[in-house]
Amino acid sequence: MDYIKRGVDDIRFEQKAQGKRTDELSDRVTRVQESTKQAHKRLDRIDNEG
Repeated sequence: MDYIKRGVDDIRFEQKAQGKRTDELSDRVTRVQESTKQAHKRLDRIDNEG
């Protein structure tokens, strides 16, 4: 039984770590999207000036 309990504990730990990585990746994607939006705005201004 202890072997099974350790296996379940390991799975729970891995799930928690995977959830954290997913949250971090989601935050990074959001920042990249915001940065891309700002870059597009700057490019549009340059296009309109020229």
